[in-house]
This record gives sequence, C-alpha cells and structure tokens, in this order.
Amino acid sequence: MPSEYPGWTRYLRSVCKETRINLDKINGLMAVGRYEEAAQVLFDDMGEASFNEHLRITFCRKRDVKGAINYIPMIFKSGVITTNFDSLLEEVYAGQNLKFEEVMVGNSASEFPRLSATGKPFLLKLHGHANKQRDRVLTYVEYESAYAEKSILRNLVSHAFFGKSMLFIGCSLSSDRTLRLMAEYVQEFGHENLPQHYAFVSLRENEDRFARREQLVAANIFPIWYENTDHDEAIEALLMALVDGDIQI
Repeated sequence: MPSEYPGWTRYLRSVCKETRINLDKINGLMAVGRYEEAAQVLFDDMGEASFNEHLRITFCRKRDVKGAINYIPMIFKSGVITTNFDSLLEEVYAGQNLKFEEVMVGNSASEFPRLSATGKPFLLKLHGHANKQRDRVLTYVEYESAYAEKSILRNLVSHAFFGKSMLFIGCSLSSDRTLRLMAEYVQEFGHENLPQHYAFVSLRENEDRFARREQLVAANIFPIWYENTDHDEAIEALLMALVDGDIQI
C-alpha cells in the first residue's frame, strides 16, 4: 500500500462504483470477512471482461517501490510466498541483485517442494497474477475451484507451508481459506510436530487480543504484536530490528 496499490477493502469498493451493486451490500459482506463472496457479486454484475480489465489496470500499473518491502530481500534470500497480484516483489529483489530464479503460480506449482529445497531465490504467487485469469484466485468460484480436495493449491498450503518456519507480513490473517486449511493440518498432525510460524500483527482497538492469538496459534502462527498507530512505520521498524538482529525468530 505504501506504493499506492489499494488494499482489498478499498479495491472492492472502487470496483463497486463500476457496477449496479449497492455499496452497503459489499461493505456488509466484507464486515464479516466474506471477501470472496463480495468479489463474486461484483464479478457477476460487471462481467468477466470488464472485471478482469479493471483488476489488470489497477495492479499491473507501474508504481515506485516504497516502504517496508525494501527490507525483505535483506532478510529472506531464498523463498518468498505472496497472495498479492502486483509485481513489486519481483522489482525489489531484482533491484537488490537477487532476481528470482523461479516465479511460480499456485495452481501450477506442483514442483514447488522440489524447487524450494534447492535454496535458490524463488517467488510463489499463491493466488496468481493480475493479468492472468486462468491461475487467479480472487472470487468465490475461483477459491472453491483452487482449494478443492486434492488440488495443487490445497496440497501446497497443507504440506509445503509446513516445510520450514515462515514470517507473515502484511496479511490480515483473518478467517480466510489459507488460515483455515493450516489450522486443519495442525489439528491433524499436532503443534509439536510442525514448524512454528510468526506474524507481525497489529493491536486493534477494542479487539479481543486473546481470541485473536488463539485463532492464529491454531494454525501454528505466533503473533509479534505492534501498536496500530502507524502501520507502515511499525512494520519497517520490526524488519529493521530483524536486519540488525534485535529480533530473532
């Protein structure tokens, strides 16, 4: 977002302006975490061609790389996984002479376990690119297909995600498919038998921090809390602390 790409709430509201759908309906769905359904409602009203073009124009537009993302290549030299549709990670890694040797898309990443074991720089775009609908995961129908039983994406989340510890940055980590699937895997195999993950998580006003922690720990994700006063500044400070060795995970 520091590079001026919209977050999902803002983006879906902007799409809504191009449809006949009442914004209150979209806000209502998002308020209860039903982003997939909100995107599907907009997709169905707008039509496939217009929806895809709106997404492409928004997230394929060239932007200056700003903010905390610039610190990521300093810490993570090999594997990066994203659900974002833009190309900022490709740009920032190439700009620091760490160009990804492999860029994989979730629905086509059956070789991910083998490639990730090589230690070479790779990027897994879990939900695809903004300019390719075939491998994209955004609407409810696309999620249903991508996370179907025995699908490549489902296998990636339930197995490859637990190959090593991960740090989640800039993720809402609310009740989404990836988090639920991770929790199912932990429930099956047990916390003590799987790598621990960590996440930078904001302390939101009036939020039940203990319930939030329990939700994350169910997926073996342990929160590193920060005050929700200046999100970008806080993330940068935490990443700088990782670079300097003041935080170890």
